[in-house]
Amino acid sequence: MFIARFHFKPEHADQFCWQAGQTIQETVWDDMRDLIQFIQEIEDAIIDCTVLTGDGILQLSQMTMQ
Repeated sequence: MFIARFHFKPEHADQFCWQAGQTIQETVWDDMRDLIQFIQEIEDAIIDCTVLTGDGILQLSQMTMQ
């Protein structure tokens, strides 16, 4: 199981977050491939994504968004 914390751009946050003005949303994923596919589909809407794995923490901005 993986916990992904998405930080959305304000103009896209209402599509993914529960409350008005909220830009951060956490979700639980069972399959890393599904999570990667989802990130690729919405990459224009996110500022960053941090994933808590059993082995550590992955931060997307430090991996691909440089």
